[in-house]
Amino acid sequence: MNINLYGTINEYTAEEFSNNLRGNVGEVTVHINSNGGNVFSALTINSLLQKCNATAVIEGLCASAATIVALGAKKICMAKNALFMIHAPSTLLVDYVNAKALEQMKTTLDKIEASITAIYQQRVPTFQMPENELWLNGTEAKAMGFVDEVLGEAQDVYLDAEQKIIGYNGKYFNMSTCKVFPNNIAPKAPAPAQIWMNKIIMDQMTSGAENVSGSANVDEKQLKVNALMNAIGRLSK
Repeated sequence: MNINLYGTINEYTAEEFSNNLRGNVGEVTVHINSNGGNVFSALTINSLLQKCNATAVIEGLCASAATIVALGAKKICMAKNALFMIHAPSTLLVDYVNAKALEQMKTTLDKIEASITAIYQQRVPTFQMPENELWLNGTEAKAMGFVDEVLGEAQDVYLDAEQKIIGYNGKYFNMSTCKVFPNNIAPKAPAPAQIWMNKIIMDQMTSGAENVSGSANVDEKQLKVNALMNAIGRLSK
């Protein structure tokens, strides 16, 4: 059985995995190209995979909670220029909180960190959670003990350190929350047209109409048209 984990892990991903497995405890291969996501879903999937004869194949990005999924497999294979990223658990604050609430959040994060650190230490007993993101290519991940086998190189690889975008096999991930960006693999694909077009449109929309036509009274539709024309012209060069 083959299961694809492509994209972000959300609160429904574990249920989808469970439905796909349907109690199967035989051979399962999980193909991974994911920026991570919900750690609780990842922990559940990790437990589900441990009941199977599972192999994880890291085809591109395996970051954050996706590494917890991969470590549920008995065997882990990884493309030489794929990326395996570990970081301490974190949370996003979107409201005012008092000291007691912050203490409760810290307690929760500490418990999660202890749980996932134990999972990493099952593979690498000396592992300690890094202060910032730890980025490993296939060769480095195998040398550390997280990966059993290094595969050939992925061919469709895109990295943009300025925008903090990582792409594998036509799927692109915004990694702008990372403090550290990987520099241990080489991109093999040109910048995709859609990314350039989105970037240029946003640049034009936020920089003011004067930058497009010399007039501050250009309406939004015309601004978008001008930005698109600029994008197309840039892509055609």
